[in-house]
Amino acid sequence: MEPNVRFWITERQSFIQRFLQWTELLDPTNLVVSIEKIEKSRQLLLTNEDASIRDLEDQRVKDAWKRSLSTVHPDNSKLIPVPFRPAGR
Repeated sequence: MEPNVRFWITERQSFIQRFLQWTELLDPTNLVVSIEKIEKSRQLLLTNEDASIRDLEDQRVKDAWKRSLSTVHPDNSKLIPVPFRPAGR
């Protein structure tokens, strides 16, 4: 299953928690993340499928989720073009 979809299904966050998550995804630095960093983040999430969701306090995993959720489309796992990323709107 796509890691982004799995994240939203397993987290079961309240509205406030999702709103705070969304404000993190609106960070303008997500527009200049290199493709290599995105791929490394995705690889980290895919190799640690179950552990990555539970280890949100680990800063590397937290940053990987942030990059993945803000730059990769959850339906087709393709990169979102820079002008259409959440922070670019």
